[in-house]
Order: sequence, then structure tokens, then C-alpha cells
Amino acid sequence: MALSFLPALAGMLAIALSGNPESIINSPKTAVPALVITVFGSGVGAIFVAAVLAAVMSTADSLLSAATSHVVRDLYASFIKPNADEKKLLNLSVITTVAIGLLSLAAALTIQGIVELLIYSYDVYTPGVFVPLVLGIYWRRATKEGALAGMVAGSLTAVLGITGVVSFQYWEYIYVSGALVSAVVMVLVSLATRAEPLEEELEKVFSVRS
Repeated sequence: MALSFLPALAGMLAIALSGNPESIINSPKTAVPALVITVFGSGVGAIFVAAVLAAVMSTADSLLSAATSHVVRDLYASFIKPNADEKKLLNLSVITTVAIGLLSLAAALTIQGIVELLIYSYDVYTPGVFVPLVLGIYWRRATKEGALAGMVAGSLTAVLGITGVVSFQYWEYIYVSGALVSAVVMVLVSLATRAEPLEEELEKVFSVRS
């Protein structure tokens, strides 16, 4: 909770110390760089800003690689073509990385506010992941097909609510509706598909709980 106050505090300090506070208000993205340069000077401030950008890039490329891995390994190699050779997977990884990068860039340019973009991201992510995670832990009849279908259905419901295709009276109903749809779809698909035998360690865990 303490960390959540730091960005707001940095913005307030940038406005207070700036010789032209209106420029900071009109362009909030310049607040932190302006604050650093004002406090540390142009030389040290430039190094500090470069370090921040390096940390951002390091996180961004890791998340981009993780997203590519989900698409190529968890989806394509697991469900679509399990016997795909490594060269084909490599080519698909390159294409997927470029595609996801362009989509991320388009989202960043379309949605100007960072906080707004984070909220939208969690609005899509949370309804799709919450139910499959809980049922995957506590319901031994859950299957990977059911979990995948539940995640897609819950996230799609959230997207429809965010874009206004489906109207909700309150914004919070997007989470609830997405979770309910995810639960129904996961249960139905899990019951319609065959559950794989549990590994020995997982079998022990479920036996203790039951």
C-alpha cells in the first residue's frame, strides 16, 4: 500500500518544484523525468531516467516472451499440433512476438492513461483466471480443456463489457459476470472431457483434503 502513494507523491513534487507546473499538468508523462532532472541535475538525472527506462524494457521483454510462450507452447504445441518440430515452433514464436508487440503498442497509443490501461488489463485477466485457478486446486474432476475454455469465456465476457457490447449497470458486474460465465463453461467442458490421472503428489493432496 505504501508503494501506491509513491507515483502520486512524485507527481505532486514535480509540480511543486517545476518552474512551469502547467506543462507538467498538460503532459503528466514528463513528471518523473522532470522531477529527477530538477533534483539531481541534467547529468545524473539523465542517467537515472535511462536506468528507469532500462528496468521498464527489461520487464517488457520478459512479459513479451512469456506471452509468446503461452501462445506457442501452452496453446499451439499442446492443443493444435503437439508433434510440431522445433523449427516451426521457432518461426511461430517470432511471428507471435512481433504480433503481440504491435498489439501492445497499439493499446498503449490508443489508451493514453497508464492507470486506465492497467485497470482494463486486470478487468480482462481477473474474470478469466480466478475460477479456473480455484477449481483447478479444489476440484479433482477439472480438466485442462475445461480450464482453458473457462479462461477464454470469462475474459471474453469482460471484453464485451468493457467495449460496451454487453451493458452492465455497474462496472463491478463485469468481474462477477465474467467469473460466473467462466465457472459454468469450465464445469460443463470438464464434465464433457476426460480427466487425466493425477500425479502421485497431487493424489496425496486431494486424498488428505477429502
